[in-house]
Amino acid sequence: MPFKEKVVNGRLIREFKEDTSSNELVWHRDREDRRVTILEGKEWLLQLDNQIPVVMQQGTIYEIP
Repeated sequence: MPFKEKVVNGRLIREFKEDTSSNELVWHRDREDRRVTILEGKEWLLQLDNQIPVVMQQGTIYEIP
């Protein structure tokens, strides 16, 4: 997997390297809803079905159905 994973205060934290290829992120498509909080980084994009991509903001929680 293209990340390091740890549990902090009962929450699963996944850290991705800045140079992770987009081809390595295809595995992340699954059937579970996700709640994602951006801890740090910049210019990551989120594109939900039938929507244009948006730049994810640090500290924001994103609900991904």
